[in-house]
Amino acid sequence: MYCKNMFLLYSLPMDELTPLELRVMRLLAEGLDAFSIMDWLGIDYSEYVKCKNSILKKLKIKRIAQILPTAVTLGLIDF
Repeated sequence: MYCKNMFLLYSLPMDELTPLELRVMRLLAEGLDAFSIMDWLGIDYSEYVKCKNSILKKLKIKRIAQILPTAVTLGLIDF
């Protein structure tokens, strides 16, 4: 299953993610919690949840834990 998801990443156009989704994804991958991300970006909880769920759906992943390898693969963060 992990390899299957990694294959899907290569076919994902980066323009499907909004700038806010990219920032949230990067901060999640760096280990920030929801409240820190909301404070950092100046967004409320409902906007954070909507953005997080949209990221998971667009990347076809099910868990937040999969964000780190996904972000590294997409070149959003260095590891």
